[in-house]
Amino acid sequence: MTDSPAHKHFIKKYLNWNSVETRLKEYENINAEFKLKNCSSSIPYYCHYLEWWLGTVKDENWVRFLDDLLGCGMQLNGWKSSNKKSLLSSCDFGDFFGLLWELQVAKSFSDLGAEVTWMQEGPDLTVGYESSYFYVECYTYRKSFAIEFFINALLQKINPNIKTRHNIFLKFSLPQNSKIEDFLNEIFKPFLDERYLQGKIREADNEYPVVLYAKDNFYIYLKGNGRYVPGRIPNASGPPENYLEVVISEAIGNKQRQLKNSHPNLLAVNYLLSLDYQLSLDYQSAEKTINTNNLGNADGVLLSVCGITEPQFDNDKTIITTQDKNHLIRKLIPQK
Repeated sequence: MTDSPAHKHFIKKYLNWNSVETRLKEYENINAEFKLKNCSSSIPYYCHYLEWWLGTVKDENWVRFLDDLLGCGMQLNGWKSSNKKSLLSSCDFGDFFGLLWELQVAKSFSDLGAEVTWMQEGPDLTVGYESSYFYVECYTYRKSFAIEFFINALLQKINPNIKTRHNIFLKFSLPQNSKIEDFLNEIFKPFLDERYLQGKIREADNEYPVVLYAKDNFYIYLKGNGRYVPGRIPNASGPPENYLEVVISEAIGNKQRQLKNSHPNLLAVNYLLSLDYQLSLDYQSAEKTINTNNLGNADGVLLSVCGITEPQFDNDKTIITTQDKNHLIRKLIPQK
């Protein structure tokens, strides 16, 4: 691979640094807490995730929401001595969603009248209410979804008619860790030649979708103004009832170590990035999927689909299961 990978070229091209600098000056909490270390040479994203958002998002209300949310987290006990510094300075694009969920969970419990404290080690939070407490470990289910999200975001800058998709409820495993760099370069390299996309647009104005990439249940295609041809992108799916069981058990299993010595506890999981999870709820109840005997070190789990600016713990999107019916979470959120 060359010293200048293709995706780095487009990141540099579409990230508006003037917007980053202007917003850092304008938003007090973001400027105070995000010490943006130089990620411009860090593979595979070549920028700090906050730089990407500040330099590409046009919705000022979204940036203001993030600044206010961060401000709420900063005001809670233990923030300065917490272990959040590594997330704040991370060059990993997916870490944005992890940090965002932790801030949302902390604010949600605080809004419910609980005393929330950031932890230095172990679980992320302690939540106190009416002389009782429990620990909270936050988990954002990323898998390959965060990488897909980034690819889609960058492709949209190149041309908004370029779309990504994968077939739901089937194995979806994009390259991880050190393999992401070559993978992204492979995807974006053809777009360095402007004639490539121009030719594909002409094809799409005749017939679409035009497949630009297809491998391992991941597809990139171009929409157009021509005749739609069905079947060019496979439309398959696996059994949704099996998918729920797998993704819930994976989330619980991935956090057993963090919860082992901290009781009572709650594992708060956000499936925002997994459209598969969200669609699977239409086919099967997540409550019926969770077996309390399989929670292991988790005394309770909270499953949510919490968007970037949506209300936290929305009744229609939040599912709570506990080993003990007297778990404090049930007093804080009694309707569950």
